[in-house]
Amino acid sequence: MINETFISLVRNLFTMFNKRGQVTVFVILGIVLVALVVFVLYVNGVFVKFGLGESREVFVGSQVEPSKVVVRDCVERSLVDGILFVSIQGGYFDPVLYETFGGFDISYACEGGVNHLPMLNFIGNEIAQFMNQDSEIERIHDCIGDGFGSIESRGVNVDYNFADLSLPSPNILNDQVSQDIIFSYSLKKGDETAQVNDLRVEVPSNLRGVYDIAVDVVNAECGGSGFDIDDYVWEHGQALDILAASIANGPVVEDHQPWYLESYAAEGNGQLLKFHFVIEQ
Repeated sequence: MINETFISLVRNLFTMFNKRGQVTVFVILGIVLVALVVFVLYVNGVFVKFGLGESREVFVGSQVEPSKVVVRDCVERSLVDGILFVSIQGGYFDPVLYETFGGFDISYACEGGVNHLPMLNFIGNEIAQFMNQDSEIERIHDCIGDGFGSIESRGVNVDYNFADLSLPSPNILNDQVSQDIIFSYSLKKGDETAQVNDLRVEVPSNLRGVYDIAVDVVNAECGGSGFDIDDYVWEHGQALDILAASIANGPVVEDHQPWYLESYAAEGNGQLLKFHFVIEQ
């Protein structure tokens, strides 16, 4: 839309030329037309296209937002892998009491009559341990570096230091896991600069729902009453509304029995979340 400043400019031109009487109406209309074309070109960012400047909005949309996507995507991959790894080991990154099944150290959820099933905030800390191990940090750094390199190839300078990157424990919510990313960096192109301070990535996850079922199993088994899968899943011949996970257990080996919970919906990388643990018999 033509703003008030432009309208005022046109009015002043008419007034000036009418007073002097030195130009015809056609000349005035020509000047107005040129001014209108210049205004429209400016509004539509043609000057940006020819390198004569870049509006703040264009800079943020074309350069800053893609950089945020790079950081979020790189961290998200590690977060999902951490969720899956810690879950299959019963909520632990490096369990102390465990049995090895299928190449994983499956933690005891009940041993000596003591309930060892970790709380959700503890599981969040274990996921953070997975993400902050050297191999994962290196993977995240490489991923972000490659993404920023692609942005810099478009003439944008990205100023960052991986020493400023840290990943606190994620929050395990009802249907997602939320991860804060403590990381500050700046982007500069021409006269435009932007600062990015910290981000957050949220991934859909079934961890909370599967964990809630694990709590029911362990409380019953460790409390001595025993957990009956059929009673839990079926009522009067109909399946209960349990959409979070399937439930199964393995044979008792010596004095322990493995339990296997598996989500019905895939996590972010297409894999099903598996929450396994061991009960001492």
